[in-house]
Formats: sequence, structure tokens, C-alpha cells
Amino acid sequence: RPWPGEPGTVQLLTLEQSAPPVEVVQRWVDELRESGAQRIRTGALGPTVRPPYLECGFSVRQELALLHHSLDGVRAAVVPCESLLLQRGRRSDLGALADLDRRAFGSLWAMDATGIIDACDATPHHRLRLALVGTSVVGFAISGRAGRNAYLQRLAVDPGHQGAGIGRALTLDALRWARRHRCSGMLVNTHVENATALGLYRSLGFEELGYRLARSEEHTSELQS
Repeated sequence: RPWPGEPGTVQLLTLEQSAPPVEVVQRWVDELRESGAQRIRTGALGPTVRPPYLECGFSVRQELALLHHSLDGVRAAVVPCESLLLQRGRRSDLGALADLDRRAFGSLWAMDATGIIDACDATPHHRLRLALVGTSVVGFAISGRAGRNAYLQRLAVDPGHQGAGIGRALTLDALRWARRHRCSGMLVNTHVENATALGLYRSLGFEELGYRLARSEEHTSELQS
């Protein structure tokens, strides 16, 4: 599907967790070229899934640290101020959440409304939580469950409200939700250079795993030359 805000750039979304054959990836690239795509990006790929993409000309655009929380010793969610309210999000909120996500992550990595729906639908069960100050949405979190595995799919806080404990409150809320449903642990990934996010997750008991993901690997079509 089209990449938000970048004409000619498409995102290649795959449902299978195993690596596709090289010839299949090359066929995807050829078909997308023929349809007019000038640049192709993937989602987060693990080290065992990445090789066929690299062989077909993709390059790593961003590395992601992968962290795990065992859900042991999860504390009650801490609301940093009385004016902050955590509540359930709805599909009618998607437009406002996409705008917030763009402010939080910038145009290159932001999710549009379709991307937020994809994050919600990535697991059989999900929870969309909003953080509000007054009537303004200042942050949101998407958590997912598949079997006994839980995932923090997205955490975004408006730049004007960062550093006020909103991300911490949303993350603790997600951890408590996963523990309440008897999950065995929660996974989250973040850019390896995002010191603020890494510091938050580590302070809450997440531990970095021994391998990394690669997000938005890029293949520039020969049609550009």
C-alpha cells in the first residue's frame, strides 16, 4: 500500500513470519516496479527473515532494539497528574491519532489511520488506550495479545507533553492489561538511537534481547535513474 506522504513509495506488508524465497521477493519487486513504485519499504524484519530481501537489493534503513518484559512485579499504573485521564480509544479517533503520531515520530516514520488499524489488527486481541488532558488527546498506546504473548505495538506522546510521565502511565497500563490476561510476557521494539524510549522501557523492567530487527528496509527502483 502507499507510504503516507511520499508519492511513489510503497510499503510491502507480509503476513508470514518465515523468510520468503529470493525469487518470490524479486517477483514482488518486479511487479511493484511495473505498477510505478519508485521505492519499496518493509516493516520490521527479524535476522532470519532479512537475507532474501538484502539479496534483492534492499538495505537496512533503521535498526530496532527488541525488549521483553516478564510481567513480574508489574506495579499499578501511575497517573502523573490529576488532569490526565486514560480511556478506551475508538475507530472514530483515528484521524486525531494519525495527526498525533506524525507529530511524535515525524513524517518519515509516522503511521496514518490505515497504519494504526494495521497495528490494531496485527494480533487477535488488541487494546487502544488514549491519554487525555482535559478534552485533548496527548498520547496513545496500542497493545496486542496472541495466545500468551503480548506486544506493545505503538506508543506515541505529543511532543508538547513529553517528559510529563504520560508514556510511563500508558506503558504501565499496557503491562497490567497483559498480566491481567495471564500473558507470559510483553515485547516492544524501538529505534536503537531512541535513548528516551529505551530509558523508559528499561526503567519499567524491560530487558533488551540479544538480536535486533530492521525496519523499513529500502529498495530504490531503477525507474528513478
